[in-house]
Amino acid sequence: MAVSLRLTNTLTRRTEPFTPLTPGKASIYCCGVTVYDLCHLGHARSYINWDVLRRYLIWRGLEVTFVQNFTDIDDKILKRAGEENSSMTEVSERNIASFHQDMDALGILRPSKRSLSSSNLRRASASSGASSSISTALPMRSLLRPSTPSRSAAPRAASPAGSSTEGRKRTRTRA
Repeated sequence: MAVSLRLTNTLTRRTEPFTPLTPGKASIYCCGVTVYDLCHLGHARSYINWDVLRRYLIWRGLEVTFVQNFTDIDDKILKRAGEENSSMTEVSERNIASFHQDMDALGILRPSKRSLSSSNLRRASASSGASSSISTALPMRSLLRPSTPSRSAAPRAASPAGSSTEGRKRTRTRA
């Protein structure tokens, strides 16, 4: 007896049998990483799961298009670029290259297509006729999110010895 692939449909909130919209083809869109820093184990876990699904669909004979975006516009990227005296593009592209190197080392297939948040914003801006550039809109965090009430000025309790990660640099070794 053949076992069918069952996936959770987030629209209906039910587990349903997978049926391709187009016979013989499947498309997967994967929300990628925000590329302000190097990858970590959580990223690897997520992309291993996507890779297993993709390879299973290929094994079942489907032509799979795997699209992954990278968030290359973010406050953390802007902050990192300022700390390094570089551009957001430089920080993003360097970390995207590192991401691919790490995923390659794990044997994870590369995406069929890659999408950048900045490219999507530029296209949306151009199609809407907006005159402001993305680069001038980026630092306006207060316009994008409601402000949060300020925290109390009371001192915070000390964390247990050895639990603070503040000031530590992330390092990794490549084989």
